Amino acid sequence: MCAADPGTGSVGNLLRGRRRGRCGGRPLHGREVGAVRQGAAGVVLVHGASGGVGTAAVQLARAAGAVVIGTAGTPAGRALALEHGAHHVLDHQDPDHLARAAELTGGRGVDVVVEMLARPIST
Repeated sequence: MCAADPGTGSVGNLLRGRRRGRCGGRPLHGREVGAVRQGAAGVVLVHGASGGVGTAAVQLARAAGAVVIGTAGTPAGRALALEHGAHHVLDHQDPDHLARAAELTGGRGVDVVVEMLARPIST
């Protein structure tokens, strides 16, 4: 998992199309993971929300009180992410999916990105 760096807002910048990278943020550490568990995460973006790890991440983030945006590459995968608790789902094959995620947050960006893909996130 990655979090936005308060100094750079890197995940928010990633979602606003200002940056490219694997996650665009930095790994979460102890106290921050605790904050996610307590619902302080705000908005969590789960890439690959229809897979085994992705559906678990969606469920855990939702249970922690976060707003969850999931991504999946097929209509069936997007339906599955919704079934497992995502508030919103996006097609990660759509070149504008990160811009859409930024729109869903009112331009603020997300607080946590769960990324299981072994490839760069492109905008």
